[in-house]
Amino acid sequence: MLNNKKFNVILSLIVAAILWMYVMAEVNPAATKSIKDISISYIHTDMLTERGLAMSAGSASTLDIEVTGSRSALSSVTAGDISATVDMAVAVKGDNEIAITVRVPSGITVTRKSISKISATVESLVSKEVDVSIMYTGKFKENQQGLTVAVSSPTVTLSGAESLVNIVSYARGSIDASRLSSDETDITCQLQAMTQDGSQVSGVTMSPDTVTVTSIISEAKDVKLTVPITDNSSDDAVRKTEYSQTVTIVGRSDVLAPVTAVTADPVDISNITENTEIALKFSSLPEGVSISTAKADSLILKLTVMNMSDRTFTFSAEDIKLIGGKDGFSYKFADDFSMTVTVRDTHDVINSLNKNDITISADVSALGEEGGTVTIQTKIAKDIQSVTTNPETAAVTVTKSVSGGGNSSSSGGNSSSSGGGSSTPNNGNSPAAG
Repeated sequence: MLNNKKFNVILSLIVAAILWMYVMAEVNPAATKSIKDISISYIHTDMLTERGLAMSAGSASTLDIEVTGSRSALSSVTAGDISATVDMAVAVKGDNEIAITVRVPSGITVTRKSISKISATVESLVSKEVDVSIMYTGKFKENQQGLTVAVSSPTVTLSGAESLVNIVSYARGSIDASRLSSDETDITCQLQAMTQDGSQVSGVTMSPDTVTVTSIISEAKDVKLTVPITDNSSDDAVRKTEYSQTVTIVGRSDVLAPVTAVTADPVDISNITENTEIALKFSSLPEGVSISTAKADSLILKLTVMNMSDRTFTFSAEDIKLIGGKDGFSYKFADDFSMTVTVRDTHDVINSLNKNDITISADVSALGEEGGTVTIQTKIAKDIQSVTTNPETAAVTVTKSVSGGGNSSSSGGNSSSSGGGSSTPNNGNSPAAG
């Protein structure tokens, strides 16, 4: 009897197991599921920091996977249930290829990954201080702006991979107009690392990463802008500066009322050899007056450096116009006479100049029958920085015409010349006698 009971129990268990496997196979079969956009976490970056290193770039931030498991297990699984990590503890300075570790819930197996490794660049860890700049966004009433009264930390310490830190110019906080009032308001502001052109830089840390900004709605007013410029350069390059003639100031209306002009800090361009843009600074503003950042162009001085070059033109006697001659006489340079005109200016001006833009003349009205020396006069149709004529004078022979005649502009005959080819300024108005 007892043996029969044991046998029945065992048989029942076997049957139950068979039935369970049947049900699982038929009712809850194995299935496959794709899960996309799983975030990749970079772990143990603190170990890089301990070694004076930081990651500047990773080749991927997400991946897709394919998993298998029972239909019931897969039905509820999402990307949030799965972790994908990259262990930066094994990274070294330079380029790295590091495996991605994917962890899934129990009962699920990963059968495919869109990527199995990431490329990570590791650089030296550096830090620097940058200024905090507060930007006001949203809509203000006409002639009103946000005014920063105080910032809890005017500078922040930036740290990260060298290539990223180097391109950061300032830390920016943004405050919407809706958060301001006519009374001073303290506002906590999240900071972002920014490049000079206003692009955000990710992958760096700031300390602190938030600041408390005391702000108020203020009046705005456009006033005349003066920028003292110093140019003690020793080269002969031409330096051209350009900046806005006005700037917007902000403050309380009673403070702004007497202010009609402001002066920026002096700018020294003596040693600048390339085109550049210089941010204007204002350290001597009247108390209670600030410069608005709403018009960024008004806070920039544009410097254009134009290098100088020379160009030489050669003229023969036939190219020189003789004026002021007396009736019945002919006036001539030597047949082999030639002269040069060397002009000096910026590349663009010089390259646009041609020989037809230059007029050469000589006044012979003072010469007697014995001839003599005349001054060669040069006139150029364009404004030129300097002109050098060589020679500056030349001998002209005078011959009485057999049949008489009018003024002569012919060239030729014996000639002696003098002149040292000294450089003289020219503004396109060199005198030509007539």
